[in-house]
Amino acid sequence: MSSIVRNFNFDNRPIIIDSSKSLEKIETSNVLVKLQQDIDRMNEEIKSLHAQADVILKNARTNETNIKQSVDLYKKNELEKTRKICEEIKEDTRREAFDKGFAEGKAEAVERAKSIIEAIEQVLKEALHEKDEIIRKAEQQIVELAMAISKKITRCEVLLNRDVIYYSVNEAIAKIVDRDTINIYMNLKDISTFAKRKEDVLKSLPVDSKVKIIEDNNILPGGCIISTNMGNIDATISSQMLEVEKMLEEALRQEEEEEGEEPARQSY
Repeated sequence: MSSIVRNFNFDNRPIIIDSSKSLEKIETSNVLVKLQQDIDRMNEEIKSLHAQADVILKNARTNETNIKQSVDLYKKNELEKTRKICEEIKEDTRREAFDKGFAEGKAEAVERAKSIIEAIEQVLKEALHEKDEIIRKAEQQIVELAMAISKKITRCEVLLNRDVIYYSVNEAIAKIVDRDTINIYMNLKDISTFAKRKEDVLKSLPVDSKVKIIEDNNILPGGCIISTNMGNIDATISSQMLEVEKMLEEALRQEEEEEGEEPARQSY
């Protein structure tokens, strides 16, 4: 072993390390680590939101069941009371019929029974209204949770797929009419990504179109605003999420209208 070491010729020449490449690799590695941490954190938040949605739905169903059970019990008790009252009325009517006449006693019994039935119907109506209100509030909370989940998923998509800005600009340009002068506002993080595929987007424009890319860090990554002489096209992530929220609320409103029409159809 020692002879091998003695006979080995060491290379004493200095080793040159490209510090710029090493730093670049370190920075890239740090960015990827931070990105993965952000994605893991958002995934945990999404799981938490899903769990909240499940709890809300479970509570809504439990409340609905409790209300139904309470109404059924109330109906049973009131009907039993009504039966007893009717028996008492019947007995009283027999006794009073000799003095007041059978017709008068019967009318009184009918009026008392009608009053009790109206009271039961009012309780049922209030209970059903309370049930509908609980479900409506639960559905609204579900819409809010769905929006929160959508926003988290969108943020993940923007982080993982930088080409999102390309699709946003492409869709926005397809909507503009005046194509002479076009200013495209986007986040600084998207400018270098968009520049790589800029020509793919601009080839759909006239040759003499004047296009300018302008940094605007008030716009979230992934979205853009296009300005022309005839107005602006808002293709920001926030405006797209607002459209999704409107669609969810409209779907919920239509469902409520259909549920309101169903009892009316059944009454016929």
